Amino acid sequence: MLDERGIDRAIFVGHSYGAGVVLRFAMRHPERVAGIVLVSPFALDEQVVTAFRWAKVPGLGEYLFAASWRGFAGEKYLLAFHDPLKTSPHNSRKAFISAAVLDEVEGLQTRPGSTFAQLATVRGMDYAQAQDSYRSIAAPITMVWGADDRITPFSMAEHFLAKLPTAKLVKVPACGHMPSWEHPETVVRAVNDLEATP
Repeated sequence: MLDERGIDRAIFVGHSYGAGVVLRFAMRHPERVAGIVLVSPFALDEQVVTAFRWAKVPGLGEYLFAASWRGFAGEKYLLAFHDPLKTSPHNSRKAFISAAVLDEVEGLQTRPGSTFAQLATVRGMDYAQAQDSYRSIAAPITMVWGADDRITPFSMAEHFLAKLPTAKLVKVPACGHMPSWEHPETVVRAVNDLEATP
């Protein structure tokens, strides 16, 4: 995609599971990465819950995801916000969580292939093999993290800083797992600050 658009280097933003994708890309293609913003990152082996480890077992993973994944995503969504009844900065008439939004999230889980894709994502979480190499990333890194994140708790920040000792940490008060939605200006500022970094 970068080649198609004629972009030599870019700032990469990875939210939650996306943080692991961005970090892996930065290790494989350092010449393409001008900076990294990790938002509520999930990219360490110690963050992988027991159920996800069980899901890596052939057969068992298929059973677990077929039986329970549809409800799991909705439960996580309910935990994602500091104030779930707050309205979106982009649409003052729409709360982050409502019956309609939860129906939409549940509907996404029933699309053909979605369960397989989610199981494949979990089985690809081989962070134990990669995380000790994160410190090799030379690009500047900023982590934006909600102080009240209940999905990837802010207490994990110190574990990330141990792997990414040069990273800058931005703690966002009154914010859960979705800083890009609850405080989008903070994420934009993090990107702009990296863009201004020589």
